[in-house]
Amino acid sequence: MLAVSNVVRRLSAVVLAGGRNARMGGLDKGLAPVQGEPLAVRVLRILAPLFEEVILVTNQPGQYRPLAGSAVLIGDLFPGRGPLAGIHAGLARTGGEAAFCLACDMPYLSADFIRRQTEAYLARDCDVLLPRVRGEIEPLHAIYRKTLLDAIERILTDGQGYSIRRLYPLVRTEYLELEASSEVVRMFTNVNEPGDLDALRGRP
Repeated sequence: MLAVSNVVRRLSAVVLAGGRNARMGGLDKGLAPVQGEPLAVRVLRILAPLFEEVILVTNQPGQYRPLAGSAVLIGDLFPGRGPLAGIHAGLARTGGEAAFCLACDMPYLSADFIRRQTEAYLARDCDVLLPRVRGEIEPLHAIYRKTLLDAIERILTDGQGYSIRRLYPLVRTEYLELEASSEVVRMFTNVNEPGDLDALRGRP
């Protein structure tokens, strides 16, 4: 197990497992087994050695409690308002100055890259640090400062929609530019449809 570094101690990790999973036919992606373990457990296993505080945001705590280990389970404060509401809930709960926020359905996370991303964030004076590959951003593999709570809450309550992308022009957003290597593409792979699960399981 990797030791928790001084760099990472200033941040927490927030895992979002609260989606409605409409494209999955209602199947909770975080509970879907891949290579013998649920996707969310796979993510938590990678994060646990890196962060002293790991928070799992879910609206099904009863399903996740037996699987979450030392992670703190919380629910959305604004249910039904998408990933931005999950980030808001995690930031409201965290004891860190910022949180590395990610989706629960990313099976190929890289601990080394997460360390690199947190170091890049702490070296900059920004509110959000987003990975960007050929102009495409990764909002759910990003770092958000806790001081964004008020700005996020305004978006969640102004009746203009809950898109996470509304936040970025309003705050100090910076980008971690990456090459579209096979390693990077694999790292950001996620599960959106049942066919994605079949691909992960090696089924045609």
